Amino acid sequence: MAEGDRRSDLRPLRRRRRRPRVHPPGPHARRPAAFERLPGRGRRHLRPLPGRPHLSLRRRPRMPVRGLGSARPRGAAGLPDPTRQRGRPPLDLAARRRPRVRSRPGDGGAAQGMRPRPLLGSARAAARGGAGAGGALAPDPRLAGRREGVSAAADRPAGILRLSAPLVASFWLRSAFAWIDPIFAHHLTDAAGRPIGDESLAAIGLTLPLEFLLIAVWVGTSNGLTSRLAAALGAGDGAEIERLKRAAGRIIVVLCAVFLVFAAAVWAGARSYLDEPVVATQFRIYASVLLAGSAFTSFWSILPDSLVKAHQDTRSTMWAGILSSVTNAALNTVFVFGFGWGIFGIAFSTVLGRIAGLVYALRRAAWHERRRRQAASAAAAAPVADGEEPGPIRAILAIAVPSGLAYVLMALESQAVNLILKGLPEAASRLAAWSIFDRSLRFLAMPLIASGVALLPLVAHRWGAGDRAGVRRQVRVASLAGVAYAVVLVGPVALVVGPWLAEQLSEAARTAALARATMPFLPPAVLAMVPILQLRSAFDGIGRARTGLRVSFVRSALLVVPLVLAGSALAPRLAWDPLLGACAGFVLGLALASLYLLILLRSALRGPRPGA
Repeated sequence: MAEGDRRSDLRPLRRRRRRPRVHPPGPHARRPAAFERLPGRGRRHLRPLPGRPHLSLRRRPRMPVRGLGSARPRGAAGLPDPTRQRGRPPLDLAARRRPRVRSRPGDGGAAQGMRPRPLLGSARAAARGGAGAGGALAPDPRLAGRREGVSAAADRPAGILRLSAPLVASFWLRSAFAWIDPIFAHHLTDAAGRPIGDESLAAIGLTLPLEFLLIAVWVGTSNGLTSRLAAALGAGDGAEIERLKRAAGRIIVVLCAVFLVFAAAVWAGARSYLDEPVVATQFRIYASVLLAGSAFTSFWSILPDSLVKAHQDTRSTMWAGILSSVTNAALNTVFVFGFGWGIFGIAFSTVLGRIAGLVYALRRAAWHERRRRQAASAAAAAPVADGEEPGPIRAILAIAVPSGLAYVLMALESQAVNLILKGLPEAASRLAAWSIFDRSLRFLAMPLIASGVALLPLVAHRWGAGDRAGVRRQVRVASLAGVAYAVVLVGPVALVVGPWLAEQLSEAARTAALARATMPFLPPAVLAMVPILQLRSAFDGIGRARTGLRVSFVRSALLVVPLVLAGSALAPRLAWDPLLGACAGFVLGLALASLYLLILLRSALRGPRPGA
């Protein structure tokens, strides 16, 4: 057969093998890709084939329905109606502009009183396996738990680093604003115009133990309430939350009454307690106003502050502290220099400054509680039980008392170290140098304290939800962050800025030399304080406050104070100054106490999640 005849015989066969044209006439007939991506009308009528589990999401076969894609007017001569499908009534295109209500796959929305799912939605539900065993669009098990349209990062609960950041800024600012009262007291004068700044500073110094007692009671009660509230939130127990709030109100009323009586006792016995009349008068005014005013401002902020922290809103805690500090500074200026109220104006401005933070905390706590009640109503939560049970009060005090006693032990530890240094030769210079070291250490340890405050509600919330693995993970992250802070930031700051700061805060050359010699002990001291300040609150979060109190007792009574005494006594044999021996004993005691805490905490957090 000739070559030409062979080609002529094959030509009709090729024409018969050509793929039939399936796209309808219209503006998109020669653009299959555009037809597939066509939004609205064309995509409405695409009918996906039944999917199979092995088919890829990107290669789903689609078959266009006859009469689709035509943009010509409906009812044109010789053209099919683009809104009509075979065997179906005409579609209402205006209904596409109505908001679509999503329903569960496979039910078509009929069971919930909604309009039936459209063709594309039914095909998607079938492909996802809504009516059978899996489809081409079956959800990935790895994505289980993610809501549609919400990223995984938004669903992930807040971690310790994000919760600690606002508190670090707040605590550093509060530490800086703590100098406000001494600065204004330094410029006070009496009625005759004579300066009484030193006497006023002495009165403020005498009030510090009383103020520290107030802080210990406040922090202990707040820790107990925050821990119980966060655990109830994690368990979703709304009735327990309401009982805890009522119990906290009763505890606050008792604390207010106790400190009002305490303030009256200070007012009555200040002159007999102190021999110096000017100091006694200044102490009588400042201490009584501060204690009585705190009964009406500080203690009533325990409940909203605990609620805000239990909801893990540490940013609101930061703003409440900033508002209190700024208001205190502004009112100090007005009362001291404007009205001439003297030390009464200083104490009264401190009391009124806390009202600003109290009002802000109340508003934020009310907002969080309103959201919680709305969520509980939407979930058809059980109603709150009526009546008051004694259990919540005991539950709060079970954490509040040990936590407050831990702060009292810290205060006694500081007083014991001062007594040890007071018995050394050149006690004035060594006490002044130790004061510079201690104040610098407290300022650098503020991020660790803030992290411990943030860790308490986080641990309590996850522990109440049964997420023991999450608790261990957050404790590990907090520890690593504290170690990195001590090594990367505290080390260079102490070695570079420390000697200059010692020179600025010292008057005598001997004091400056001793203070400079203590600066290299700052980085190891902060590093040793990471578990003590950061992780001790984890015991409060898991309901083992007595274990945290035991660690504090071992640290203060059995380790730090004896080792400081031994270090100051053995230092001359090593050709060291006794102050440096005391610093070495202090750091060693902190390190051993931290090691003991880590052992106990690891034992408490070991094991599977409760209920697993």
